[in-house]
Amino acid sequence: MKFDATKWGFIDAMKYNERGYKGCSEWLLNESGLSLRNIYTLSQFVDEKCFYLNDTFFKQVRDVSDDGWSDVCYQIVANGKEFFEGITLEKIQHMIDNDLYTESFAYSFREAEDRYFEYKKALAELKYERTKPKTP
Repeated sequence: MKFDATKWGFIDAMKYNERGYKGCSEWLLNESGLSLRNIYTLSQFVDEKCFYLNDTFFKQVRDVSDDGWSDVCYQIVANGKEFFEGITLEKIQHMIDNDLYTESFAYSFREAEDRYFEYKKALAELKYERTKPKTP
């Protein structure tokens, strides 16, 4: 099965509501079987879903800080495809009013993203070393 077809499946498998972001980070790096590149791609997918929520609902919600709103958006995605696809303004406001969200799901991806960018930098440096002109 293609990775693109299973992104929501990986989000479910992360079990964010049980593990929290630290446990999810460990799972991604040590148990998911995903490459750093695929973890980064999954992170971008999650971000895109949050951008959609922000564009659709931000101006309508009340009584939440910018940071809290970000946490709400990432919580909605962490709750899975069915929850995301069924979200309404009323459900979001209920989450806000009852503190039904936690520290950002986005943090789950930070360590993997850092490792991915370190890897990309090392590859670029290696490529440069192999292609730079030799000095006599």
